[in-house]
Amino acid sequence: MPVVFTNRNGSGSGTYAYSTVVAIVATVPSGYAFVTWVNDTDDNVNVSFGTATNPSTNATMPSYEGLDDPTVTAKISATLVLTSTIGSVSGVSRANIGSVSGVAIANIKSVSEVE
Repeated sequence: MPVVFTNRNGSGSGTYAYSTVVAIVATVPSGYAFVTWVNDTDDNVNVSFGTATNPSTNATMPSYEGLDDPTVTAKISATLVLTSTIGSVSGVSRANIGSVSGVAIANIKSVSEVE
């Protein structure tokens, strides 16, 4: 029985023989950056990735039949682009930003005492 492989947001979906190596490419919309490939947690059969942190990599199909067919998702993150003029920034001790989405910033005159 073949493996029915699904790439939720990219290329490479199809029906393959067990252990087949398939080229996959993430579809990343403008304003976003690729983060990593992940197997769907609902699947009991997973693929292995050549390089999970590369948007264009290989996925090796499982070598055995499972209850589900494998599905992968390319995780993406919004990118933040500041195009405004910043007057001054002072007193910055630490800034840790995990992810930011849907932010618009314009004409920042000064930022002080940011932790």
